[in-house]
Amino acid sequence: MFISENSKITAMKYILTCLIACLCISIQAQENTTNYVLKNSDLKIKSDYASILIESSKTDQLELVTNATLNGVQMADLLDVDWDSNSQTLLISANFKKVKKMSKAELDKLMEEADCEEIKSSWKKNGNAWGNYNFNTEVVVRVPKQVSSLNINSTYGSIDVNHKAQTLHLFSTYGSVEVQPNTGCNNCDLESTYGSVSLNANSKANSDITLQSNYGDIYTDIDFDINKEKSENEMFHSVIVGTLNKGGQQKIHLRSDYSNVYLRGN
Repeated sequence: MFISENSKITAMKYILTCLIACLCISIQAQENTTNYVLKNSDLKIKSDYASILIESSKTDQLELVTNATLNGVQMADLLDVDWDSNSQTLLISANFKKVKKMSKAELDKLMEEADCEEIKSSWKKNGNAWGNYNFNTEVVVRVPKQVSSLNINSTYGSIDVNHKAQTLHLFSTYGSVEVQPNTGCNNCDLESTYGSVSLNANSKANSDITLQSNYGDIYTDIDFDINKEKSENEMFHSVIVGTLNKGGQQKIHLRSDYSNVYLRGN
């Protein structure tokens, strides 16, 4: 493929603009941290728009770090967080009502607070006082060692887990779901409707495996025994069922309806 010199210059300008915008956004970001006391080893998280990163904590408390921005400008109370101590459930929801109630003058002032021309120029207004906006939320949940069961349900945000647990039930409707290497779980249930699903699993474990995708592809670098009778391979529906080593110890279930499934070995 031939690429002209003008195209290269245009591409470099675009990349530079994106980098400047990202730098400005990172400068504006401010974190809000909240700690919670846990009663048992089960933790549930329900979220609508936030992208969730799970990390291991160095303390015995649950630590929640939130960062919400509107067109790259940090805003307080853009996320509503409720903690149910009885069921140990975190409820995280986006507060769009606050944004929609803001006047044109308030939005102009908000944009002036962003000390970055790239952010200011990206803001578009219409006759209703505010127009297109980019709402971005990042949530980091630092989980103590005693949490051995994680149940996370997200609508639009991605789920990224870097914490070892006995049981992982992770589901996102529109976001991706990923479990990082050397994390591990005995019962791994990862699902997404429209996003990709990825698990780094112990290739030496005795595992029962089910991989499923309807409109995506299934990829794995683990050599396991496939049960041809239980597996299905149709045009818009693929299910691979099998056992790794002797099976029976670890259960792995990965499903994505409209995207790809990745099972990688450690």
